[in-house]
Amino acid sequence: MSQSDPSSGKSVTLCMAPDQRSGDSAILEHLDGTPRVHHDRAYTAVTNSPPLDEQHAHLRTTQALGGSKPLPHGTDPSDRFAPTAYYLARRPQPGDTTHAVASPLNVIRNTAQPFRVADPAKPYPPQPI
Repeated sequence: MSQSDPSSGKSVTLCMAPDQRSGDSAILEHLDGTPRVHHDRAYTAVTNSPPLDEQHAHLRTTQALGGSKPLPHGTDPSDRFAPTAYYLARRPQPGDTTHAVASPLNVIRNTAQPFRVADPAKPYPPQPI
């Protein structure tokens, strides 16, 4: 069963970010129909676009993450990626299972794309599903 954007009805793409208890993680993304796997403990955040390599280049320009530009606050995927990475890197170590689940959900809530009217000029930000 495929998922679709509730505003536009278009099919949505999927990024997967499996990780292990040890902290090892991978990002799986599809670019032009070709699956790509990025494997590194540093890969903790994903968004719809641009591709992960470009997102990490953008991170290096962001203040508090090694660069000189302020932390972005927009709703486009590229603006949400840096705050997501920033918040994930600054979470306290969870003391129990409840905090281990609540902490990433809190980051997601703070950086998720809000419900919106579809904008054909910006096709990448899908609705939260």
